[in-house]
Amino acid sequence: MKKFISIAMAAVMSMSAVAVSAVSANAVEPLNTPVQYAQVARASLATPKISKAESVYGGVKLTWNKVSGAAKYRVYYKGRKGWTRMVDTTSTSYIDKDVSSGRNYTYTVRCISADGKSFTSGYDSKGKSVKYIAAPEISKLENVNGGVKITWNKVNGASKYRIYHKNSSDWFRVSDTTSNSIVDKSVGMGTYTYTVRCISDDGKSFESGFNPKGLSIRYNQAPKILETNVVNGGIKVIWETENNTNYRLYCKTEGKGWTKVCDSKTGVVTHKNLQPNKTYTYTVRAISSDAKKYLSGYDPVGMSAKYVATPKISKTEVTYDGVKLTWNKVAGAEKYRVYYKDGEGWNKLADTTGNSYLDMGLVSRELSIKDNSVNGQYIYTVRCISSNGKAFQSGYDTKGSKANLGNECPEIVRVDSMHGGITVSWTDVCEDNSKYRIYVKEKGSWKKLADTTNNYYTHKNVKAGQTYTYTVRCVSKNGKKFTSIYNPSGVTFKYKTTDKTRDAYIDYLLKHESEWLPELKVGNVALAGVQFADLDFDGVPELIVQEAGNEEYYLKAKVYTFKDGKFSLVGFDDYRTYIPNQLTYFYDKSAKKYIINAVELSTSNVDRYLDCENYTLNYDGTVLNVRGYSCAHLALENWGLEYYYYNQSGRTTKQAYNATNMSVLGNCVNAHMFSQFVYCSVDGYPKLWNSYSETQKKQHLTDSYNAFSYDKY
Repeated sequence: MKKFISIAMAAVMSMSAVAVSAVSANAVEPLNTPVQYAQVARASLATPKISKAESVYGGVKLTWNKVSGAAKYRVYYKGRKGWTRMVDTTSTSYIDKDVSSGRNYTYTVRCISADGKSFTSGYDSKGKSVKYIAAPEISKLENVNGGVKITWNKVNGASKYRIYHKNSSDWFRVSDTTSNSIVDKSVGMGTYTYTVRCISDDGKSFESGFNPKGLSIRYNQAPKILETNVVNGGIKVIWETENNTNYRLYCKTEGKGWTKVCDSKTGVVTHKNLQPNKTYTYTVRAISSDAKKYLSGYDPVGMSAKYVATPKISKTEVTYDGVKLTWNKVAGAEKYRVYYKDGEGWNKLADTTGNSYLDMGLVSRELSIKDNSVNGQYIYTVRCISSNGKAFQSGYDTKGSKANLGNECPEIVRVDSMHGGITVSWTDVCEDNSKYRIYVKEKGSWKKLADTTNNYYTHKNVKAGQTYTYTVRCVSKNGKKFTSIYNPSGVTFKYKTTDKTRDAYIDYLLKHESEWLPELKVGNVALAGVQFADLDFDGVPELIVQEAGNEEYYLKAKVYTFKDGKFSLVGFDDYRTYIPNQLTYFYDKSAKKYIINAVELSTSNVDRYLDCENYTLNYDGTVLNVRGYSCAHLALENWGLEYYYYNQSGRTTKQAYNATNMSVLGNCVNAHMFSQFVYCSVDGYPKLWNSYSETQKKQHLTDSYNAFSYDKY
């Protein structure tokens, strides 16, 4: 660089001792000869004065006053051996480009003749000094998360830097810094031009010039990831997109850096083949169409998701109490959510920490007019959720697993002792390729009694005073395969046992029929009849008397009790005079108590409307407490099926209806209560009860009493 030219090449300034109007511009001037300097000055033009010496883009710019009569100017710099000629010019400014940043330079100027052969003025022997600070050069502009990152070279001698961006034709200050990079976070989508210059520590003066053209970049915001959802087989990443923009998706795991997943235009990618119970973090950046250049920054933090594999249902077992689902335990799963499918799609069934669940049919399964494939079907899926139930941890099988219902379960409807033994009758549900197998329980295990194609069987050689328990299931014609489920508790019957309370009870009923016998008629909705059920669990069942009905809400069943030899109608703690007529006993193992659930089905138009109301029934031996907790109403309208749901808060959603039912019975098990209905009126025989002899009436009532049973806990 600068500038130690040999003396032979330099024009060393000196002044002649002869007083003339002009001296040779090539002569050597003894600069420290004031007399000679004064003599020359009297014959010369005014001495040019450098008014400004400043660092500009590309060098040091010198500016001096215009001297009247001057034809030309000669610019000098001061080197190690004195003043050295730089350039001749007719201008009043000059940029010295052969400079190094951080060094001090001293300059002077004098007037010369037009041909450059003689001096026409003196010069400032002290000169004008300046420390040259180079203009910073931007080395890199890049889109990063939240803005544009500007990087430039460090400049020797620089105290501070000021960054500008251009708006139309003007430069605007962005920021001051002592670093050699910043991120301009004030940007939006668009093209930005930047330049940098050096400034003083206090920021009040410029120390360098700047690149007047600047360097430009189009800013694209770092794509924002909207969701990272664990789906069946991977993690689904969704991010914001711009039209006609390509993107590159990256992921990283703990202890490792970013790795490319794939390039995409859609903004939706499912990352597959992941390791279970591992957290993956994702980020996205825009890239050029040829995938060779980045067009945006990226979020260095990213968005994470822990990949938890989708549970797979391994078994859907139809049992007497419902459909039992079993699935694999999933590493990293905090909880599982079980869903069922109906005409509306997937619905939440229950949350559990185990890997099995029993669907007891407590929820509403809506029918579909458009898609008959789901009607009457039991289809399930499972997904992993967080411990608080607020976030999904995994995907789910969208097709689900269907339970094979097979034959209906034969339900025992009657047990009697009128045919030379114990006769068990059940619902006739067998298909043509099946038959029935009846069992009796001996020493805690089921023992086959017989196979039959009839829907009844008489167990002979039974012993008086003994208790027998029966169950029935369907089997194939060859008897080698079961084709239905069965009641695991069965129905227990007391055969010719001694029971003074029972005998007194039945004797009173026969002698005082007018106090309890329902009106003998036949209704569309309910038949007249009686049954026994122990509502207060004191060992003596109450008599439930159902009246025939064919109107809305006419399923009336009155309750009578027999205590200490006294028969009386049971009252209620509110306005009611009847109980719902379909009772199911549940046992809450946590609370260690029985819950009697009552269901009332009613209609005002059997072809168009159906109401199903759910109640709990509690009898303390004094009054009955019946409390409704939910109701579902189905209406067949001209435009299709309509469902309406209610709970104690009023009109509600199906989800809230289901949740209400689950809160009441979800923690219970079925106690398998059996209560034998004695028909008093049937189609064609409205006065059926009156056609029985006293012996038959007594036997019907006694058998019904003896057949009442439920699981004891």
